[in-house]
This record gives sequence, C-alpha cells and structure tokens, in this order.
Amino acid sequence: MAHVTGDRILELTTSTGQGDLTLAGAVAYYRPFSDVAANGDTVHYLISDVDAVGRQNGGWELGRGTVQSGALQRTTVVASSNAGAKVDFGSGNKNVSLTVLAPTTSAVRGDWRGMIGALAKGGDDLTGALNYAAEVDVASATTVDLAAVASNNVRITGTTPVTALGTLPAGARRRIRFAGILQLTHNATSLIMLGGGSITTAANDVADFLSLGGGNWRMTSFTREATEMVVKEPAIAAGTAAQYWRGDKTWQTLNKAAVALSNVDNTSDAAKPVSTATQTALNAKATLNGSANFSYVGVTGHIDVNDYAYIAYYVQANYGLRWNAGAANALNPIGYQVSGQYRYVPIGDFGSHGDVSTYAAYHQPAVESFVQFNIGGSGNYFRFGNDGVGRSNGGWTTHSDRRVKEDIEPIVDALAKLAQLTGCTFVRPDMKPYDGPAPRRAGLIAQQLLRVLPEAITVPRDYDVEADTGGLLSVEALGVVSLLVAGINELRAEVRALKDAQ
Repeated sequence: MAHVTGDRILELTTSTGQGDLTLAGAVAYYRPFSDVAANGDTVHYLISDVDAVGRQNGGWELGRGTVQSGALQRTTVVASSNAGAKVDFGSGNKNVSLTVLAPTTSAVRGDWRGMIGALAKGGDDLTGALNYAAEVDVASATTVDLAAVASNNVRITGTTPVTALGTLPAGARRRIRFAGILQLTHNATSLIMLGGGSITTAANDVADFLSLGGGNWRMTSFTREATEMVVKEPAIAAGTAAQYWRGDKTWQTLNKAAVALSNVDNTSDAAKPVSTATQTALNAKATLNGSANFSYVGVTGHIDVNDYAYIAYYVQANYGLRWNAGAANALNPIGYQVSGQYRYVPIGDFGSHGDVSTYAAYHQPAVESFVQFNIGGSGNYFRFGNDGVGRSNGGWTTHSDRRVKEDIEPIVDALAKLAQLTGCTFVRPDMKPYDGPAPRRAGLIAQQLLRVLPEAITVPRDYDVEADTGGLLSVEALGVVSLLVAGINELRAEVRALKDAQ
C-alpha cells in the first residue's frame, strides 16, 4: 500500500497501553484518518495526552504507523516522552493526528520520496533517469566556485589560470567544458590533475572532477577536442637516399664524418680486425653446441647442452649434476642423494660459519620438481615448484613502512569499487602439475580490479587495455587488503550515522 499524508487529520482515542489505538472519530473542525488513508496505508502520527479541553498535558509519541479498519498500528516509534520507546498511555483522551516526520531514518526518507516523487539516494535503487541541469557559463578565475553554480555541467570561459574549484561535499562530481585556452594548475592536495602536472586546455576540451571535500578536487578524466593544427611546420622537400634530415632543418650527406666515425673502414665482417686481447678472451670461452669442458676457480667439470636445456651447476671439484627434463629418465645426476620419495641434488650450502642452511633441487620422477631453500636447522624453508607456486612453512611479508612512502592518499568510494569485483574460483591450466588435472583456486579477476584500483595491479609494458592482449596482469595482495579495509571503514561510518540518527 501507499504512504499518505493530509491536512487537518485529527481524531480522539481512549485506548490505553502500548498496543494499537482505536480511532474514535474526528475532533470538531478536523477530518478523520479515513478521509486520506485506506487499510494498509502507512502514515506519520503524533499521539498526545490531552485534558478535557484538548490541551496537551502528558505523554506524547511520534512514529510511523499503519491504518487498519478504524485503528492505528504503532509500527515504529521515532521519538517519544518515554525516551524514544512506546508510551504506555493511561486512561483518558488522547489526540491522534497526521504529521510529517523529519527524514532521519531510511524508512522515513523512503516515505518522503514516495510523497514528493524524489529520486533515490543513500544506497537506494534509482528507478528513473537522472537528468542534470543545462550547462552554465562561468568566467575563469583563480578560484572557480562550483558551489555557486546551479548545475553539474559547467563551461568555463576566459583565459585566467585556475588553481581552485571551491568547496562542495566529498563525492560531488562536476563536468567542465572549456571555451578556450587556460591553465589548470596542479596541486597535490587541492587540485590533483591526471598525470600529476598542470594541463593547458583548448576550446571544447572536457574534464570531470570529483570533490574530496574541504575544497579539494581530483580530476578523474580529461578529453581533448580533436581539432586541425593551425600552426604547423612547412612541408619538407624531398631528399635523396644518401642524405639525412638534420636538426637545423636541412638535408645533409650521410657519410662517416656525419656520424663521427671518420676512421672506420667500410670492410666486410670477415675482414674486420679483432684485437689480440679480445681474441684471447674469446678462445677461453666454452663452446655450447654439445658437451664442453670448462674451468672456474679451480673447479673442473663439464656442461651438457642439448634441445632439453640441461641444467649444470658445480659446487666442488669433480661434483656436478645433469638434469635432462625431457628424457625418459628425467634425472641423470652424478652423485644424487635420496630423501624419502625424492631424488635430492644439493646445489649449495652456507655452512662455512656454523650454519646448516642449504638450497637444493628436488625431483620425484613424473610427479613434481622444485627448488627448496632450507633455513638453518629450524626446519623452515622456501620452495618454488614446477606448478608455478611458491610455498613457505612460515609466511611472506612486504615492506609497508610509512617512512618509505610518499603522497599517501586514502581510498575513496571503496564500497562502490568492491561492488564491481567478483570473487570467484577457477582453474589455471598453465599451472598444471606433472599429472592429474589442474587444481581449482580462488581469487579475483585482475581486469576488474584494474578498472577500480589500478594501483593494485602490475601491468606489463606490452599490455593493451582495450584489446586485453599482451603480458599477464598480476594482483598485489596488499592492494586488495587496503581496498577491503577502506570498505569496512565506510561501512562503519554508515552504521555509526544510522545509529546517531535514531
């Protein structure tokens, strides 16, 4: 049913206690509830103890109720003479009237919107179009006071550099179009520009700004108007294949002198000389097109190189390993050890000062391989496996000390950002172990996080956002944690505000 209100609605009741009230009829010169409310309609009510002549003389109660067959159900008490709880009315007359409650709770705000047709806010669903006012012209000035402009769409005219945009509540957004050339002066606190530097506008460039509160603003987007270049370089006359275009805007002959190599002869590669010292150093290098002997710091051994990329490493005289990952017998070591079900090949140790730390390669044929760093005699280790996963029986930490950080800013709109993320489980075929299916894992989609918190994503240089091609995106776990912390703090603030409003 609907929420209703009306003028001059006042009835008497003699009901007692804290239950429903029986409406006993309208007071003289007033109207009954039935004139405006049908069964099931909700209303805002005021109940007052009155004396024989209708003057208030005792308890009172403001609330939200429901009209039902000549009675009023006291659904929600907003304020009362009983410290905000239902009043236990005694015998005698009480006035029951319609009123309009202040919008201090979400239910009451919903009543207001239903009565006046207002748009939803504060987390409610927007069920209609949100149409902004028409664009308003404002002259450029050192401070363009957007709070004084009755529109979200602003066109700034003039050429005076802008350093501030006035004060609006945090979360307010404004779209600005520029009529001509002016400078938007970057400030790391009050006018934060994209790219961290001042921007010079051109006619019909458009920028979006988000208020951070306290007169501080952040540019969230900037779009250039595509225009033809009015000032441009003159056309370059054609040169020849033997010329180059020099910085003084002239064609010059391309020769040895032009690139400061006058003493270089244009001979074939085979005829180019190599110094005696260089040739001696080259002769000492190992040939890597088969098996080759080498000597390093008095340690002699050999390396096998073939299509399977043997791994060879030597830690003492006449000791090494050959690990052919593609052969039927995957590990062909010299002097490997056995530890349980694993073949164990020590790669190095750090025992020269009484420590027993080691690192080694482990292999279980046709099952798994990994490199493990054993820390001291404590049993602690770090392991890197062939499934692409690093493990530790302790934990991994990252430096997050305030002293190594600059330009610290809080994350805003964290709940809205979190709402755009999807927690999911998935299979990573590229992390498949030696045998069996790849295990299911849980996590986030990096492309979603890139849109709302790009600071938490490591983006390869060759990654194309539009085409979603190039290197793989990586998620920084602490970045996701910081977004969750910001979201929790926003929820706490909303809960505190709701409690304060009751």
